[in-house]
Parts: sequence; structure tokens; C-alpha cells
Amino acid sequence: MAPRHSSVNESTDASATDELLRRYRQSAQKRLDSTGTIETGAGFFEVNGSQISFAADPGCETFNDDFVSVWRPKQTGAIHWAAAIADGVTGSLLAKEAAELACLWGLAAIAKGNGGIRSSSRNPIAVVARLFHQIGRQVLLQPEKFIPAGCPKSVWEIATREGKFLQTTLNLIWSTEDGIRVMAVGDGGLLYSLVDAPAKVASHQFGSGKLQCIGPRSATADSEAYLLANWKCFACHTDGMADSVQELSDLPERLFDSEYTAASVKRQFSIC
Repeated sequence: MAPRHSSVNESTDASATDELLRRYRQSAQKRLDSTGTIETGAGFFEVNGSQISFAADPGCETFNDDFVSVWRPKQTGAIHWAAAIADGVTGSLLAKEAAELACLWGLAAIAKGNGGIRSSSRNPIAVVARLFHQIGRQVLLQPEKFIPAGCPKSVWEIATREGKFLQTTLNLIWSTEDGIRVMAVGDGGLLYSLVDAPAKVASHQFGSGKLQCIGPRSATADSEAYLLANWKCFACHTDGMADSVQELSDLPERLFDSEYTAASVKRQFSIC
């Protein structure tokens, strides 16, 4: 019988990573559930005449490291609704888990200020970055304890040394009386039109060509922040949509349904 491959972690301690991330995930989920409702994956709803749709699709890829979620408050406050989309960094271990954790904690940070604190006075991206650094410190104190199940020890050693684990981009969007606020780290982008020119759709790509991300050992990223007042249609996307934005001239028509731009519907928002 061939000997077992000793470099692969098959011990019960492999669950330490799952347990650590589960605790952080549940903590964010508890905060969100106490203040509103959270939806993930794909969906559609209306709020005050605005239509919001969201989805995460792997397209032609076998694996999907994207995660998307939307939060709606139980009570009317400074924030009408909030959305998050993250794209786990290719080549980073636990990328999918990073994307989910970043979305949930980003929304939890936004939801915390819904009781009258002006959302513009806080930086939810910074909250998420600090959380990931906190996780990193715990892992690096006992790296062997947190080897993911099935991961060769040598691969984990390189990943922790170089910080290539739990890395993700993050886009956060929330609606206030002032308009839509956007904060982003990574290489996603925006499509939007304004009330005074609803047929003119503009685009903006995040980042400066070099990928920035959130991670346990990633340098503190400079997040981009925007306020869109008087918006009519708005879409936020990960880098998987970037080529389509550049190449498909009819993409706005695919994202924004012209049949629903009547007076009964004020605005349309899409995240993908």
C-alpha cells in the first residue's frame, strides 16, 4: 500500500479554519438580521419606486469566487438599502470565503449607522480591512493549526508567508437621501445615467491598472468613494463584466429595462 501523503493536512484541526471563518460570518449575519433582511445569490425587489436586481454568475468559468448580497433595513433611517459584491482574488487560497466575509461585514458596517448616523462619516471598507488583518494575526500566530483541509502544508506555508490567502476585491453601494454612495477596492466598475439625461450611460472602471485587494496581509488599500445624486439607472459590476462593458454597446439596454422607465418606476439598480 502506498504511504499517505504527509504534506496534506487531513487532521481534525483542519476544521479550525472553517470554525474561525464561521464565527466571523455568523457575527456579521447576526448584526444584519437584527437590523433588517439580507439576501444573497440572485434576486429582485422594489424600494420606494426603485427596482433593484442582483446576481453572481460564473459565466464560462468552472468556479465562481464572486459573492453578492443585499441588505434592507427593518426601519426607515439614513440608509434605504445597501448592496455588496466581491470577487475573490484568483490564485489566493480561500478566495470564495474571503468574498463572502467581505460582503457581509461591509454591509454590517453600513447597517450599524442606519440609526441616524450619517453614512458619509464612516468608512465601511476600512472596517472590513481591519477585520481581515485581525483574522490574519490569529492565523499567523499558529499557521499550522489553520491549514485548510486538503491543502498541502508547503502550499499553505507559501500562502501565509506571501499573504496569498483570503484576498478579495469589494464594492459597497448604499442608498441615502443624498443619492447613491459607492466605495470600492479592486478592479470592478460602474455604469450609470442621470435623471436629466437618462439615455446617456457613462462608465467608470475602478483601480489604476494594478489590482488592489483586501486581505489578512494586504497593505491598506486606498478605496475609491463616489456620490451619485439624481441618478436614474445604475449598475455595479466585478472585473468579469469589464470586457462586456467595453465591447457591447447594447449592454445598458440589457441591464436596464426600458419598459420599466415609466413614471411609476423612478430608478433601476443592478449589481452583477
